[in-house]
Amino acid sequence: MKNAKNYYTILQISRQATVAQIKEAYRRLARQYHPDLHPNDPISEDKFKEVCEAYEILINPDKRIQYDRNLPEDFETKKKDSSSAKSLYIQGINKALDKNYQGAIKDYNQAIKLKHNFLEAYVKRCEAYFNLNQDHQVLADCQSIIRIDSHCFEGYYYLGRSRQRLGYLNGAIEAYTQAIDIKNDSAYSYYYRALSYDELDDKIKALNDLHKAANIFEIKGDFRGLQLAQNKINYINKKINPIEQLFNRDFSTPKTSIIKLIFTTSFNIIIDPGGRILSSWSKLTPKQALIIGCFYGLLGNIINVLNIYINKQDMLSQTYLINLFILGLFPFISLTILSLIFYLINHRIPNLASIIFVVGASLLPATLIIMTNFLNLPNFVKLILMIFALCYTILILYNGCLQIFNFSEKNSAFVSSTMITIISLNIWLFS
Repeated sequence: MKNAKNYYTILQISRQATVAQIKEAYRRLARQYHPDLHPNDPISEDKFKEVCEAYEILINPDKRIQYDRNLPEDFETKKKDSSSAKSLYIQGINKALDKNYQGAIKDYNQAIKLKHNFLEAYVKRCEAYFNLNQDHQVLADCQSIIRIDSHCFEGYYYLGRSRQRLGYLNGAIEAYTQAIDIKNDSAYSYYYRALSYDELDDKIKALNDLHKAANIFEIKGDFRGLQLAQNKINYINKKINPIEQLFNRDFSTPKTSIIKLIFTTSFNIIIDPGGRILSSWSKLTPKQALIIGCFYGLLGNIINVLNIYINKQDMLSQTYLINLFILGLFPFISLTILSLIFYLINHRIPNLASIIFVVGASLLPATLIIMTNFLNLPNFVKLILMIFALCYTILILYNGCLQIFNFSEKNSAFVSSTMITIISLNIWLFS
């Protein structure tokens, strides 16, 4: 048993711990390392398994007695200072959970005196100081944390939070960037860096970070965080210059990434136009939304012209096809202009990227129906598919206006109805 796992150390309790203390330690650590909170994290998964294994042994009186017999007799004396520091650290955590931050700080101070480079105690004391708005103490602890471990995420994260709260925005951005370099799935690092960019009036970078944060929040199932990011995106979009958004210098997205995004976005919108259009849009940067929206608008027009050309190629001239293509752009352009007008009527600055995304997405069902014309289907089947596509288009337009444009339900219903009328007019012109 010399090399056996030390279950007391795993549960962060003393050898004299009561059943209640064992249960409390297990619940706390199980929450901390649960796989549902750390997907695709093998380290957390292994720690969770160790915690469960330790709890199973120590909570059973017979198994615990047998386990204790095989522990080295000098276990307590060899680890006295370390165990005392660990016990104080656990006491501090329990007090912090009860929001007794001053009491927690006293325990962390004693733990650090016993174990000078106790990184976890520094991190928890830093969190307690942050919750008490004692930012200068937070900054001092962050420096100590980074000195002990230059790759400690929490050191840079809280450094950013306190610098931001003190108004040192560029320093905060630098700290958040270092935190993200260590842990690139930290949604809140992106979120708070976005807030710093926004305060510095760099709204494009703020939006890019907010979209990344929203994506990570959704993947992790943090819907409160997703709502926070989405609300901020909508707030910034009301103020941002659409020309700046369109011609921003960071207009670079790998082709493979765009192609993957197009397929993923299309699938989500077709599967659930009401529930997934907002989440699909929130995963995109303004440039990606612009590209995908334009792609949808052009794709339907190209397929429509190609379909007419294949069926009537002997009767059509090249000039006629060009005119047909130009006419086919009418619904996309007119819906975009109409959306811009409604934005202005509502006394809001238009968000060009979101408008083009919603307009393009609304034409996606019609595009898929046009593609079925290449198949020799009975007319009644085509009619059913057209009605089906129309219903999808209505859902996309309504939910796009309601969720992405943030129009009221009344305005969303009116705008989507007007847009459907324009699309129907275009179909009539083509026929």
